[in-house]
Amino acid sequence: QHLAERARVDQLRYQVSWRAVTPASFPATRPRWLVLTRPEQAHNPWLQALVAAYPDGFSTVVLDMDHLDRDQLAALLIDHSTTSNCDGVLSLLALPDSTESVVPGPAPAVLATLALVQAYGDSALSLPLWVVTHGGAQLGTDDSPLTADQAAVWGLGQSVCLE
Repeated sequence: QHLAERARVDQLRYQVSWRAVTPASFPATRPRWLVLTRPEQAHNPWLQALVAAYPDGFSTVVLDMDHLDRDQLAALLIDHSTTSNCDGVLSLLALPDSTESVVPGPAPAVLATLALVQAYGDSALSLPLWVVTHGGAQLGTDDSPLTADQAAVWGLGQSVCLE
């Protein structure tokens, strides 16, 4: 009796679920997304696969996060999301690239994502914001090990979602 009651209560609690995504598993139709990247991510295979699969589904904006403050980024989000008629924002800012080296202090991926989340909040946009990580969480036992930078971005995303 007690276990059945507890199971019913557990069903009412907030739950998080994940599934792996590959370029081959993208659905046939999607809404239009504003995609945010860094200059060094131009040859990112995920970005190339997205644009190839949905040539009209994405408006890509390359951001130099070293030269944007929070207000400028918020204004950019508002401008690009409205002029591109986007249904959501997809950030690839946290994805690692081959040019990154280990630096002391907070990881650039975390700092870029934090700046984006703050600017997004300031913008008052009601569009969904998705932040892509690679190696930030394990979905199964066959997954590659977590990377600290990506796990930190994933954790930041969890905190933002709960806010």
